[in-house]
Amino acid sequence: IASIPRGRPMEWIVWVVTSKLDQTGYFVEDCFYENDVKGCRIQFKCKDKSYPVVILHLLRSSTYFSHTAKMAIFIEDFGFQADQKTVEYLSFSEPITIGLIPSKKLTTWTAQIANEYKKEIVIMLPMEPMPVKLSKQTGPIIMVHYPEERIRKILSESMEAIPHFSGISNYFGSSIINDSRVMSLVFSVFTSKKAYFLLNPQLHRSSIASIAAKY
Repeated sequence: IASIPRGRPMEWIVWVVTSKLDQTGYFVEDCFYENDVKGCRIQFKCKDKSYPVVILHLLRSSTYFSHTAKMAIFIEDFGFQADQKTVEYLSFSEPITIGLIPSKKLTTWTAQIANEYKKEIVIMLPMEPMPVKLSKQTGPIIMVHYPEERIRKILSESMEAIPHFSGISNYFGSSIINDSRVMSLVFSVFTSKKAYFLLNPQLHRSSIASIAAKY
């Protein structure tokens, strides 16, 4: 009977165990898993019949792996509403990161409330998309052709509107993230604030990796 720490799928554990069988001369004769409470029962049989049948019973323990994969929960464009749903989100016991758009109504207030609930905050910077479709975006938008002074002004106003932030993310911006000039400027500003950059997962190709390496 083996007590298995939590944090790994049972299928993964079974695979790790059974993948080493070639070195032992044994093979899996039967494998049955019902649920985590009753565990998994694996019966091994050896090609040499003089060797005994081995039954391995895997059960979940109350402890967890100390070095397991982690999941980050990021809520885009989190809007504060004075209702039960908002309270439940902010009261969630596990770490949650919320994304706030600087120009949205009550953004500063939401950032302050989220900080009181000890939630991580990411500034979602509106950036020029490709093709250019600005109808869905409101407020200042970082454009590729903007001079450095104007971009710095937008960044400064965004950080002022959303205090207590830990990171910055692109909101749209497929044109911007491929522009090394603008992104180098953005990186230089937010890294000076000890913030990280969260790349929108919808964007597959960008100059971010090479720029991030420099910083």
